[in-house]
Formats: sequence, C-alpha cells, structure tokens
Amino acid sequence: MKTAFEVALKIANGEYVSKSEALEVLVSCPDADCGDRGARIRARNMALQEAAVFIGADGESEWVVAERLEHAVLRFRCGMWRRIKYGAILPMAPSEKALKKAFLSGVRIPTTQRRLYPLIRT
Repeated sequence: MKTAFEVALKIANGEYVSKSEALEVLVSCPDADCGDRGARIRARNMALQEAAVFIGADGESEWVVAERLEHAVLRFRCGMWRRIKYGAILPMAPSEKALKKAFLSGVRIPTTQRRLYPLIRT
C-alpha cells in the first residue's frame, strides 16, 4: 500500500493514479494530516540535492553551490511557486523542476546557505 504522500506526489507530478489507489489511501487515513513526515523530508532533501547538481554543474565548491541554491530557492519561492500554487503551467529549467518537487513535499524549505550546505554535501 502506498502512503498518502506518495499518492499526492504522483498526482502533483502528473502521473496516473487509479481510483482504487486513491480510495485505499483515503479509507486508511481518515485525518487530514496522514503523510509520513520522514518520507516528506527525504523527498525534499533528494529534490534539493538534484537541484544542487544542476546549479553546480560547472564544478564549483559545495559552499558556492549552497549559496547559488539559496538564491535559486528564494527566486523560486517569490516568483514561480506563487504562480504554480494558483494553477499556472510554466516552462521550467531542470533545476526549477527539482525545486518544485522540494516545495511539493510540504515540508519547510531551508532558505539560507548555512542550512542548505549540509543537505548537498557529498
């Protein structure tokens, strides 16, 4: 059985979710907040790492990539994320698609270089 978060992520990414899958999640989880917080944090971290790979493709140090990621997160939150929340379909770069996944996780997104650095370290 899939968790509510996994089903919601499939829907958000435009993947097909069968009626039985959706019903199974709804029946098994009567409260509104039934997602697994650990899974959402892992999904956010993986998406931020994916964005960092695209942003740091030129081989800069991890600290510089964290700074660039900080700026990208702030730009995405102020610009694209607001439009996406209201249903706009926008063309996105690969790094922006990864940031969209991170924001769809529903977990707070770190916005400072200091907090992003440990997430992208290899």
